[in-house]
Amino acid sequence: MHPYIPSRAQGNESSQGFILLEVLIAMSLVLTSWLVLSHTYQALVLRFGQLQEQRMQSRKELDQFEIHLHSAASAKKDLIHESARMPSRSNAQSHARNTAHQKRW
Repeated sequence: MHPYIPSRAQGNESSQGFILLEVLIAMSLVLTSWLVLSHTYQALVLRFGQLQEQRMQSRKELDQFEIHLHSAASAKKDLIHESARMPSRSNAQSHARNTAHQKRW
């Protein structure tokens, strides 16, 4: 009832290991996958470097823009304070002149 399974000792071929063709196929598969992965990794590193450069350029441009806005705002703030002070001084002087002028007449 048991199927007949010949033992290795009875066979003419001794299959005690891998044949050279199997080893070469396995090595070629490993080498191919390694080359594909290294190419993918190299492309990823290159893309990451490009993105870093773009990010640094954007940050420099943003910094320059913020510096420009800050200097424009501070210059405008100085002008606003100057113009706010000037009318009050000139108003006070003109008011003093008007009262002095009215007293004469």
